[in-house]
Amino acid sequence: MTPLERLRKAVELLPAGVCVTAQREALLEALGGAVEAPSALSPGDLTVADLAVADLAERFRRSPSTIRGWLETGRFPGAYKLNGRDWRVPIDGVQAFENHQRGRRGQTEVDLSGWRKYQKGP
Repeated sequence: MTPLERLRKAVELLPAGVCVTAQREALLEALGGAVEAPSALSPGDLTVADLAVADLAERFRRSPSTIRGWLETGRFPGAYKLNGRDWRVPIDGVQAFENHQRGRRGQTEVDLSGWRKYQKGP
């Protein structure tokens, strides 16, 4: 397997929308560079980074202020503030939010049938 194929296979195992941090040496080795590093990428070489407000805004096509509002109301499980200022959300929290949103689609929360009966009259 070529170095590019190994790198592609490692990246394909990651969930969509994940930011990845990799050690420089591991990437150079995977791409065929001449560095002293392990012969293949191991799971410890790739680290999934938590998503920032800008990442979430891009992912959900909303403004950063909307995302901050969602974070303040606790819609993302596991969200935390980095240094007491910048929000970060683990990928598991994003997936839980998406699953919750998918579960609510197609459900009517308000029953309008009583209103319709009232408008028609006796």
